[in-house]
Amino acid sequence: MSLEELRKVKLIDLDTPEMKSRAPAIMQTIQKNGHASFQTNYISKENQVKTIEISVSLFNLNGKTTMLSNIRDITEQKEAESAMNAMVTSIVGTTGTGSLDRIVASVCEWLDADCVMIGGFSPDKEHIRAYSMVFDGKKINDFSFPLKGTPCESTPKEGFSFYPDNVSDNFPDIKNLTGKDFRGYIGAPLKNSEGDVNGVICILSYKPINPTISIQEIIAIIAEKAGADIERAHIEQVLIKNERTLAETMNMANLVSWEYDFETQLFTFDDRFYALYATTAEREGGYMMSAEKYTLEFVYPADIPKVLEEAAKSNEAVDPDFISEFEHRIIRRDGEMRYFSVRVRAVFDEDGKLIKTHGANQDITGQKYIEEALLRANNQLNLLSGITRHDILNNISIFHGYLKLLEIDCDNPEMHGYIRKMTESINKIQYQIEFSRVYQDLGSQKPLWISLDSVLLRTSLPETVHFSGNVSGISVFADPILEKVFYNLLDNSTRHGNNVTEISVFTQEENRSLIIVYEDNGVGIPQEEKEIIFERGYGKNTGHGLFLVREILQLTNISIRETGTFGKGARFEITVPSGLYRKSG
Repeated sequence: MSLEELRKVKLIDLDTPEMKSRAPAIMQTIQKNGHASFQTNYISKENQVKTIEISVSLFNLNGKTTMLSNIRDITEQKEAESAMNAMVTSIVGTTGTGSLDRIVASVCEWLDADCVMIGGFSPDKEHIRAYSMVFDGKKINDFSFPLKGTPCESTPKEGFSFYPDNVSDNFPDIKNLTGKDFRGYIGAPLKNSEGDVNGVICILSYKPINPTISIQEIIAIIAEKAGADIERAHIEQVLIKNERTLAETMNMANLVSWEYDFETQLFTFDDRFYALYATTAEREGGYMMSAEKYTLEFVYPADIPKVLEEAAKSNEAVDPDFISEFEHRIIRRDGEMRYFSVRVRAVFDEDGKLIKTHGANQDITGQKYIEEALLRANNQLNLLSGITRHDILNNISIFHGYLKLLEIDCDNPEMHGYIRKMTESINKIQYQIEFSRVYQDLGSQKPLWISLDSVLLRTSLPETVHFSGNVSGISVFADPILEKVFYNLLDNSTRHGNNVTEISVFTQEENRSLIIVYEDNGVGIPQEEKEIIFERGYGKNTGHGLFLVREILQLTNISIRETGTFGKGARFEITVPSGLYRKSG
């Protein structure tokens, strides 16, 4: 609304009928306190609903009580707050399919949409099945539709799609899905952790959609969360199915089974059992083995007390339905450490005497690595977020102080405008940083098999540095940001190596582990600094480079140390344990 328009109307003319009913109470507040501030909606000349904030104050002017009203259009601010609330609500607090319902509800409220649907593709990629959907204010279950002829058809390929109005004219088949004509449409693809499109979010409205803020970035964040939740739900379904299948298979085929006889005090194993332990009956002297030999030969030393404790429980069992389940580590004959889940059942004779125990061992090493990596990833991501947020907020505080001093000392109105814009920008940055405090608790990516050759950043080196890498055909099980490890090592060489001209990366195997060697011909690392260079805050710049290198590697039990000779160059040895690397070709 222009200043000229404001001069021609009275305060009450700006309001709706609802506001007219509030006016007496507001006037009483003004008369009592001398001021009042309130918000209301206003229908503009263009027939658009605007949100305005009105501040009214009484003051004495030449002996007369005078009313001063300040009217501010806060439509964009309210929409931004609503969008941010929708985004935060959609990504905080829940995961999996329950989160999808929350996302749909929050988007409906934010955009006043008549239909919001999050769906995934059918195997033939020709249909969409709704995981969560709200239509005309009601939750819809078991809904699916063909992609062809709908705006959702192009969204997976073209990305974010927005039709402010007349979407039914462009896609007439959309009416066949719901029997209704829609005008506004917003769509975005959903992706899994691999970057593959695994679904879409569709937003439809009977009215035109005319947001005053850019919604693409916010929809993108919401879509990322929804894609992750769909992937998580799929993984959970697969895990449940696999666990059920594995349990049934073990019961039917007696896989990796064993039996213990209390009279002979001997275990009885079979070939499947020995294969899991990387040995044979011939090597072990037959299919029977004493409990003492099994414990000393195969149980991981630190877990022996736990195994003996669980064995004692079985030995003392009196319940015919007794079943024990626990986890421990074993050392195979080839030296590899594995995690096992063990289920034990007691067998009694007709007189109720315990005569045997039998059970099944399940190798859960992969699951354990993922669980431990995810736990460490969450801890490290929270630490990284805290470091970054703290440093940025400190600098923001300093910047705020200087802007305030500049504003006090400056008499130039134009300069005041620039200062105001800078203040607004820095406030936005501060808000985004504060928002990251909420975002950091959402979880992290799972480890992957990564080709070493794909993460060596040869193009990031200066022309004066010659690089040689001999890691072809080798992959390691590591965090997806493994590339950052080599980036930081290269950055460390070029920044602190003092005229480094050669860098090489190669691998060698030692004691059933893979050693990734990174070398340069710089000044090297003094003996007294070889360990502290990996500590947080140590270094000439941020002090986070090598600290992050070690933290990233430790997510999947990979270690790093510096073994070079000072004066001849740096040498970093990255040790990848057995089972966490593989070769091809």
